[in-house]
Amino acid sequence: GFVCCCEMPSTERFAITLGLLGVQLALADPVTPRRSWDTLQSMAQFHGSNESGPFTDEAIQWIGANFVAATVEKWQDLSHRPTSEEANIITTFRRLKAVNPAIVTAMYNNLICHFPQYTELYATLAKDSATWLSIDGTEVVQNCAGFQPGPVPDWRASSTMYAWQDWAANISSSPDVDGFFFDRIDDTHDRSGGVKNFSNLPSDQQTAFIDGKWNTARNISKSAFVIAGDGERIPGFHAAFIQTCEAGKSCLTRMSNCVKNDVLCFVHVDGSEADLATFLIGATDKSYIVKGGWHSTTAFGDKFIADHTMPEWKLPLGAPIGPAAVNGTVYTRAFTSGTTVWLDTKTAKGTVTWRNSSAPRTQVPQPLSFR
Repeated sequence: GFVCCCEMPSTERFAITLGLLGVQLALADPVTPRRSWDTLQSMAQFHGSNESGPFTDEAIQWIGANFVAATVEKWQDLSHRPTSEEANIITTFRRLKAVNPAIVTAMYNNLICHFPQYTELYATLAKDSATWLSIDGTEVVQNCAGFQPGPVPDWRASSTMYAWQDWAANISSSPDVDGFFFDRIDDTHDRSGGVKNFSNLPSDQQTAFIDGKWNTARNISKSAFVIAGDGERIPGFHAAFIQTCEAGKSCLTRMSNCVKNDVLCFVHVDGSEADLATFLIGATDKSYIVKGGWHSTTAFGDKFIADHTMPEWKLPLGAPIGPAAVNGTVYTRAFTSGTTVWLDTKTAKGTVTWRNSSAPRTQVPQPLSFR
């Protein structure tokens, strides 16, 4: 069963309090997904969910065999409400680990958006008397990803921070959950996380809100693997998630930020050859290629496989011979298999020449839709 943080031994509760006060605590021992440079498949993370119901046994077998890590999104098995989304995701992870015990699992959640299907979270928030954000005397309501509009946690309040930490402790007590992918920890362009009318708060209250959600996620990372959205403050987390790496300089800059902060880098690559070239130019021993949409209703079959892989999925790659060479806006890189990569960040064009496959792509996956 789940354990409430309120029922933790006083030493653990004290540790959480120290974290809220800004005292630096050590990260949890990292649960690093096993990867290699052999193929794209050997460094791949699955990201997605099945809105129409549980994944079929065939799909679970395929995901377990093709990925070293998996994050499951907020749409998983929504057809079975009012079952909690947490239970749906944990069940998926349990089935995946039965197939591949080494797969690293991370549950998605969002620190700003209201997703009512996370019933365990909202029960914990109510029990711990968490508060909701009000600006100018009006409770702030957000509408995210087409779900029912709902309130925004007030990250200035210690009760809110404790409640989220209680929830995370409960969820990560399951042996099938290695950690979390937390969205909007610290958005690059809007550190509020997109909260409406946020600028109307006094500056000290804006800072308290921003720091509250960051510190809460940081404290959760003391006992669980945490992937952060790639904002300005990814130090202190185990990994960063780069959403939609498009060909060009921007994705390379975001990948270099992972290197600068010494975190794992999960890079979502849509499917074009130029996007893949960008990933391979910037990849390090801590980089993973992420495939899949936020959610799908596609039954397992050829389309499901095409949406979650690439034509080059199993071609030999090998370790890079060295860092990419740069000449103006042109980057080149070679790998031990003989595969070579060329990228022009000015034109956003790129190619990957695979030694064992001289034929051009015969299948180009279409970009997936995100909400």
